Amino acid sequence: MTGGAADPHCLAFAGAQTLRTADAACEALRAALAEHRVVSLDCSGVTEADLAFAQLLLAADATVRGSGASVTLRAPLAGPLAAALVAAGIAVAEVEAPDGTGAVWFAGAAS
Repeated sequence: MTGGAADPHCLAFAGAQTLRTADAACEALRAALAEHRVVSLDCSGVTEADLAFAQLLLAADATVRGSGASVTLRAPLAGPLAAALVAAGIAVAEVEAPDGTGAVWFAGAAS
């Protein structure tokens, strides 16, 4: 595993991120987390998101928390991902990421 808090790896998601694409998104997250301690997610190119994608991001965060690794959002939560979280009843208030780097995450991921 490489990369530190000052050197996050950016993983970009684009297009439709739904149950249909969940396997590919999951594999991309697994690969990024296997190689990097800090992964910053760029969801600005996501044009459609559903609960499967939101749950995948929450699960990735929960999986790495406590291991010294982290998953954060590269930009403030907005667009289809925010809409999917609201539709699912998950809080979307942005909070500082649990790793203390000042990166953003969303309240639904906080423990």
